[in-house]
Amino acid sequence: TFIKLNSIIMQRIYLLVVGILFGLGIQNVSAQRVVDIAASTDPVNPTDIFPVIKADTIAGGAMTDSNTVYRLENGESYVTTGRIVNEIGWDLHIEAVDLEDTENKPIIGRIPNASGTFPDIMRPNGNVTLKNLWIVSGEKGPLEQHDWGKIRISGANTRVIVSDCI
Repeated sequence: TFIKLNSIIMQRIYLLVVGILFGLGIQNVSAQRVVDIAASTDPVNPTDIFPVIKADTIAGGAMTDSNTVYRLENGESYVTTGRIVNEIGWDLHIEAVDLEDTENKPIIGRIPNASGTFPDIMRPNGNVTLKNLWIVSGEKGPLEQHDWGKIRISGANTRVIVSDCI
């Protein structure tokens, strides 16, 4: 009976350890860092998301967290004055705060940078996820020729997820 009791105790300890390790594994996989990018209160001067994402780094230029979700306010306008580029191992993830509100998507456009040229929106080399956004990538101004190909996926084996975007 001592051997049988010892076997039962060992089985329960084993199940407890497996349960704890499984729980920790799920917690680490689902942990995402969220950065809410506030919209400008000045409709003539929308928030530029490029410097916000580019500055989200630690010493040496590495991303603060490669599992970051950048969220934009629904119904608000944003711009980018630079090309957003991510590398393999850093998933670029931009989405609306409210994914259910598909009628009021955040709008991402572009304006000329300091040199007067219109930048590409993004050139992902790593995985990219875009959810519930309206991206205006070709406009340069009234009566001007449109630009095309302003979002180009460049990385090998890159996964792209686009959901409810225009």
